[in-house]
Amino acid sequence: MTVYKKKHVLKTFLTVSLALLIMLQSFAAFADVVWTEDEKGYKYTNEDGTFLKNKWKKADGNWYYMNSEGYRVTGWKKISGKWYYFDKEGVMQTGWLTLSGKTYYLGEDGVMVTGEVVIDGVSFTFDAGGALTESPEKEDDEEKEESKTPGVQYTVGSIVTLGSYEQDADTDNGKEAIEWMVLDENDEGYLLLSRYGLDVQRYNRKWAAVSWENCTIRTWLNDTFYNTAFSAEDKSLILTVKISDTENSKYGTEAGPETSDNVFLLSIADANKYFTSNSARMCKPTAYADTKGAWHSQATSTMMNGWWFLRSPGGNKQHAAGVSTAGNVDIFGNHVNFDMASVRPAIWVRK
Repeated sequence: MTVYKKKHVLKTFLTVSLALLIMLQSFAAFADVVWTEDEKGYKYTNEDGTFLKNKWKKADGNWYYMNSEGYRVTGWKKISGKWYYFDKEGVMQTGWLTLSGKTYYLGEDGVMVTGEVVIDGVSFTFDAGGALTESPEKEDDEEKEESKTPGVQYTVGSIVTLGSYEQDADTDNGKEAIEWMVLDENDEGYLLLSRYGLDVQRYNRKWAAVSWENCTIRTWLNDTFYNTAFSAEDKSLILTVKISDTENSKYGTEAGPETSDNVFLLSIADANKYFTSNSARMCKPTAYADTKGAWHSQATSTMMNGWWFLRSPGGNKQHAAGVSTAGNVDIFGNHVNFDMASVRPAIWVRK
């Protein structure tokens, strides 16, 4: 009896100790989930005080994805070539999803499905943009092309994604989805401007008198960038548009002839028209642009903002206009071979 009691007490002690250990581990795991909130959203803080960037994070049983600035992603996000949807809290969604009158299905891994899929024994068809097709046999090719970017409702002032480009300076994890600001709308499509400075390019490689028509940045945008950032499917959305400008209103510098472009830079008039304040025009370069030598403001109020080129002529033909780190439209501009300017591409996409 005595031996039994000792064994029983020892067994009880070990059981309680194990339970306490599991509880403490659970609390430790919970304590490891540290969210930092500011006006732009939530960040996950590592033990060393750094933030996760372009990484997945599982917390409290939910999956989150942190963008290139370290914030929890919300809405649609293309990651490694696959589309996911995150709710307003940043939680990755699975299963059936209805948005703006369209129905989507996200697998157990969160990936949006397309094409013919069997779900719970029933066959469904989803178009190229992931939307459920009620009568696929009656669709024509034009209807199938209707939705290329899943769930995106192009409205002026919203942020959408299209294409991909290296942004976090970590080539091992592939390119990141490009975020665009929707600036304008007409009968044919929408005007998009990159949210961040994606690269660093000179307006023209050499110090020379040039216009938008013959500058090297125009060639780079419509060749190197266009072919690097967009897939064939993405390109089917991008319109070729006529681009024109007026002479510099203060210095009288001629703008050059009209051009046809897929990708371009905003003009002085555009920068004044589409932004209501200097702060709205401010732009931060990506980590990749930083590695290319992007100029950064040293002032406390505009820290880390970049200077970006516009397509308009500057104070003379050897200068191009731009936007300063404080968000002012720099009408005189910088010399055309300035090698620290961020690039903010603009495109028109079809409806």
